[in-house]
Amino acid sequence: MKPFLTTLALCSIVVTVLAPPEAKLAAVFVLLLLPGAGISLTMYPKRDFVDQMVFSVLCGLGFQIVYGYFLSMVSHFSLVSLSVPAVAFSLLADFKAMKTVSLDKKSLLIFVPALLFGLATWNVVPGEDAIAHLLIIEDIVQEAAVPQTYLLYPEIPTIIYPLGVHILTAQLELFSGMNNLIFGMASFLAAVLCLSIYWFTKTMFSTEMGLLAGVLAVFSTLPPLNSVILSNYSTLLAYVMTCAAIGVIVNLNSRKDFRLWAVLALLLAAGAESHLLFFVVLIPLSVLLVQELRKKPRSWINYVLIIGLAAVFCLPFLLRISSAYIPSREADFSSVEYLVRQESHFFQRFSADLVPRTIGIWITLVGALGFFLLQKYRLFFGVWAVTFLFLALNSAMGIEFPLWYTFFAPRMIDQLFIPFSVMGAFFLLQMKDFSRPGAVILSGILLLSGCSYILQTPRADRGELFPTTSPFFENDQKGMIWLLQTEQESIILNDWWTGTGSAWIPSLTRRKVVFPYTVNAFSINVFARKDYVKALNLAQKEQKSFLIAAYPDSKEAHAYLKEWHVDYIFLSSYVLEESKWRAALWNPYGLTESPNYELVFQDGYTYIFNVNSEFEYSTTFRLKELGEVNVEQSTPTELDVSLGLLSFPVDRILDIQFEDEGLGQIEVRTGDSLLALIPQTDSKSMVHVAFRLPLDVERITLSCPDRPITVAASVTTTFMTSISCGNTVFIGTSWQKVESGCELYDQGHIYLINPSGEVALTYLDVGEGNVDLNVFLKGEWQKVTTIYRENDGLKKTIVLKMPEGYTLLDVGIKTWGDPLVLVAVE
Repeated sequence: MKPFLTTLALCSIVVTVLAPPEAKLAAVFVLLLLPGAGISLTMYPKRDFVDQMVFSVLCGLGFQIVYGYFLSMVSHFSLVSLSVPAVAFSLLADFKAMKTVSLDKKSLLIFVPALLFGLATWNVVPGEDAIAHLLIIEDIVQEAAVPQTYLLYPEIPTIIYPLGVHILTAQLELFSGMNNLIFGMASFLAAVLCLSIYWFTKTMFSTEMGLLAGVLAVFSTLPPLNSVILSNYSTLLAYVMTCAAIGVIVNLNSRKDFRLWAVLALLLAAGAESHLLFFVVLIPLSVLLVQELRKKPRSWINYVLIIGLAAVFCLPFLLRISSAYIPSREADFSSVEYLVRQESHFFQRFSADLVPRTIGIWITLVGALGFFLLQKYRLFFGVWAVTFLFLALNSAMGIEFPLWYTFFAPRMIDQLFIPFSVMGAFFLLQMKDFSRPGAVILSGILLLSGCSYILQTPRADRGELFPTTSPFFENDQKGMIWLLQTEQESIILNDWWTGTGSAWIPSLTRRKVVFPYTVNAFSINVFARKDYVKALNLAQKEQKSFLIAAYPDSKEAHAYLKEWHVDYIFLSSYVLEESKWRAALWNPYGLTESPNYELVFQDGYTYIFNVNSEFEYSTTFRLKELGEVNVEQSTPTELDVSLGLLSFPVDRILDIQFEDEGLGQIEVRTGDSLLALIPQTDSKSMVHVAFRLPLDVERITLSCPDRPITVAASVTTTFMTSISCGNTVFIGTSWQKVESGCELYDQGHIYLINPSGEVALTYLDVGEGNVDLNVFLKGEWQKVTTIYRENDGLKKTIVLKMPEGYTLLDVGIKTWGDPLVLVAVE
């Protein structure tokens, strides 16, 4: 026995304990993969060296995912839990007296494209899905186990999202002491994907075809790079597990060892615990399994054993799904769908150009030609393609079967890049027999088409907390650094759950926000999680946040802020196009001038406001009644929100109330621009929302594509330090409410709303001193009259002539001597 692996395991343990973080990271990687090396060397003691390495990595990843779920049921991740399997499998392989493996030097070539593709994805700017990944990885690190719920949001009952890639990354961070390793893990998985496609294609066909398929898969198709760009790391790992399972199934015939069935079951379980769409991949895998085992006696026993063993390996995850799953109707799913359909490309329907646009034009053409030339495994690849094409096509057809509405066309098409790459490689090798130059030219075209896309991918060049190219997101990150100084229990009202910099607050600062991005980690693409949306009250919170943005100083806004225990309001600089309308609803200058909010941070267009515990309330006044408006389902309804003349400009607010019946949304537009999307949640209650109107907008349109609705609408504005008296507003701190009316000390204002030609002021003639009345017109004060008081204690009325056509008039009052007591304004 030569204890190479055992010695390597023990040295790695020592390095993990004593070395600096970078060396620890390498040692932890070795410990994670050593169980795979033990499995590989036990299963394939005479295989090619490259095959051994690839299979060791695949088995190592699969083992750690399954092991992590089981371990979390009884204990926590620790150096002991990491070391025991590594040492045990190393001893197993060493005691098996493994023979020297062979080396096909040609197979070493596959490491070149794998390494290049890993480097090509190294500095790619991560997508928004990284929010959820970073959050759950940090949860696993803090718990040192797979948590049952999100630590920041314990109201969410159970995490049913598959956490395969998170388990691997969290252990790397936990034992090395380094952070944000998910981005390096993504590049590593991208390289492993190239190797795994090579490995299973070589197993099915030949080394040359494996090399070509591996290169085409990563450099000529779009899904692998898109998985890194969009941060679909779970999908990337599922691709790897799919290839690993295929390679093992193909080997079932050539090897009689039943232990290979256990390896297959392990990889199937790891695939399901990597991404839920792996359950759909089981359809073509089952066809391949039947093809490989059908000649064996009593083959049905083999199927039962493999499936049963896979179910056992996947048991901790299956228990989560079964306990958290709620039988869903389409209507239930709609309550989740409205949250994402405006921001997500997943809801795109199938179209004729979706396949070449999603996978790549050239590889689609070459792969289709390869399929027609293919003889061996044609049924397997055909079922693979037909399964996902049908699910994608059904997004347009709408044929109903269990969970039919959860299979989004783009995600289904993405899965096809692997069979198209393999069939494309087969076609090129067939073409080489007839025209080697033609095959070389076509291969060059395929590679150039994919490489051009890689070269155009943005690379991160800034960001203190997260890699980015955006100076606006950099400003938001500076704001998040400020948030790191606040209490960890602080709650932040953010712009929205996606499309803004504030969506990253939970992941980058571990502070709770009102609109968490974790909704995207609820596996809504597989399960209709109505209970999750209900637990977070996202739709109702969105309705209320509209009112907070429009009436930030109102009693209602204060009640909602207290209900959510909001400490800070975060307004982002970084806002994607689909969320700009939401950001436009907020007025940071109004919050800055408000006595109820304190500006504690500003950098560029990033604002953080502290919410004061005590509030001074504003008063809302209707400038124009629009009445009850019937909005038909098919025809948009136009409303005139223009006002007459104004003494001075005011913020106009569109105020809408409606009874919330049914699911859907109300669209509010100003011309071609979107002002707001109001969610309907079927709460059977009255909903009050409001939106600031742009200065130059005179008409808005309401539409309700889901069902007709009746709304009560008006144009309003708000004033601070005001006293309301019908259509009159007493403005200024010098006004005081008294038993007989309103009393003015020194000077103040009366705002007249929609005054007629004459206004009658009734006052109590007490005290001494004249009272001057002026009106503000066309940017200057104009004299109206002077009240000469006689101090006789009588009620007196003075009639003022006012200009016609004004919606709002500012009448200034200056008292000389004693206070003026106004009884009524008519």
